[in-house]
Amino acid sequence: MRPHYDFVIFDVGNTLIGFSAARPFRRFLQDVQPGRRVTAQEGRAFLNRWNEVFRQRRHEARGKGATHAELTQFWRSIIREVCSVLPEATAAAAELAVRFDRGDLQQLYSDVRPTLASLRARGVPMGIISNFRPDLEDYLKRLHIRSHFRFVICSSVVGLAKPDRAIFDLGVQQAGCPPQRILYVGDDPGDDVQGASRAGLGTVLLDRDDQYPDFPSPRIRSLRELDSFV
Repeated sequence: MRPHYDFVIFDVGNTLIGFSAARPFRRFLQDVQPGRRVTAQEGRAFLNRWNEVFRQRRHEARGKGATHAELTQFWRSIIREVCSVLPEATAAAAELAVRFDRGDLQQLYSDVRPTLASLRARGVPMGIISNFRPDLEDYLKRLHIRSHFRFVICSSVVGLAKPDRAIFDLGVQQAGCPPQRILYVGDDPGDDVQGASRAGLGTVLLDRDDQYPDFPSPRIRSLRELDSFV
């Protein structure tokens, strides 16, 4: 049976990588509070705080990313709010920003490598379109997944940001197939689903935390569910 789509394009943040492990946050808390033992539960609580602040303010980032400065301003504001509960909050925020920029805080979700390997084994070509800082290519290489993708389109490199149709049109050009034969996978209803839909791509919303149970379009909870689409 012919697959539904001939090409799959992924978002990156909160789709392939996310803030899912407490250990980096516990290590941060320990380092900025020397002499105090930070428990695993405290590390988990701080991770939960980070994710809650991000969920509440995610809408502020929609459409941003055409420049590195836009993304930096957004993330620095998140970091300041998250660290506002800590002693020496300003110094703590500066240190957390350094770790964020190094990529210390995010990890690949557990379903990413198996999904990419499965699609690759089936001969399904893949690409990336992401609102991300300019070092995205290097970041994907450090995670050892860059080789899975035919192309990487980074907003702050091309000067366009989702949901602008133009950035998806670039993806269609690089994929080399009609937009209706391309599936775009992302976690945001606005930047990802609406943006890709306007460009004529098929879409699926990755809703890991079940935030959009009534979303009126295809929705999955795990990348492992992509088999039913491709």
